[in-house]
Amino acid sequence: MLCITEPINIRGKNKSIKLTPSKNFIIDYLIDWHPAIKNQYTFRHTLDNYKEIAFAKTFAESSHIKNLQMKNRAKGVVVGENCIDIDSEIASNSTEFVKHKILDLLGDLSLLYGLHFQGKITAINAGHKLHHELVKRILP
Repeated sequence: MLCITEPINIRGKNKSIKLTPSKNFIIDYLIDWHPAIKNQYTFRHTLDNYKEIAFAKTFAESSHIKNLQMKNRAKGVVVGENCIDIDSEIASNSTEFVKHKILDLLGDLSLLYGLHFQGKITAINAGHKLHHELVKRILP
């Protein structure tokens, strides 16, 4: 078990991720970078509520999805099935965005001896780049 004893703060333009000591594993995640997302705070993820995030779909703007498909890079993407088009009407009512970002973070954290550690993570618009920076700072 990896126990976080010192805070770690990483900041970028309009984004941040902070890891602080805690007796539990907690993730608080906020995303607020697109009008359709409408400031999705958060979801507090703990070890008890994996089922609430497990099936969260990925998401992208329709122009990005079309661009990837034209480059033959989004072969498995099916809008509405495994991907949400942010520009769609459905997107404005979805809480899957923040839940999917937590899944991204969990995947990136799995590089750390699985997910066996204690600490509280507070992320704001973080994304993979800050997630990876956090992992590098935690590793000895």
